[in-house]
Amino acid sequence: MEVIFRLSDNSVAFCYRFNEKSDELKKILTENTSFHFPPGSKAWLHPHTNAQTGWSNVEPCYEMHYHQGIDAGTPAPFQAGWSFPALFLVNENWVLITESDWKKITAETRLSQHSPDREYLITFPQEGERTSLQAPFKPQSFLPWQTPWRILVIGSLKEIVENTLVTDLARPSAHLRYRLYFTGKSFMELGPAKG
Repeated sequence: MEVIFRLSDNSVAFCYRFNEKSDELKKILTENTSFHFPPGSKAWLHPHTNAQTGWSNVEPCYEMHYHQGIDAGTPAPFQAGWSFPALFLVNENWVLITESDWKKITAETRLSQHSPDREYLITFPQEGERTSLQAPFKPQSFLPWQTPWRILVIGSLKEIVENTLVTDLARPSAHLRYRLYFTGKSFMELGPAKG
């Protein structure tokens, strides 16, 4: 296994690559990547709701409010953990953690529910988050195989917002096509409000 890094002035990205060749389907059962924050760190985190819960079992639908300015290490309210992106304030610096460049055969990840001593582990989806009954919920692939990028952007909020590493590392969409559709006539008059 190789670890591939991409470094810039205020960000670091890494992924794992298995270079062997194999026609046998391989699976990753757990990932041990973690992010450890010092005491006093604060977090802005989105609770990831448990799969197949809520109204009509549609969770997770990413409609929960972010927990803002909580102590790093606070457990997530649901077993599913915390969704990406995750934002932390460490002393005077902000740290954004997210991922990029998923493939059909890999699972999107999140941070685990519990983070003892402010150490957040990457965790995989719950079984109920399959996209179909046949779809895997844990990553699997033939070899060679490269996992999605794990990304950390560090700096001011302005620097984090302006950083393009997530899209820089994502491969272009193979299915994106633009078409213009003309469905008829419409008219809207804009002017000062009356009355």
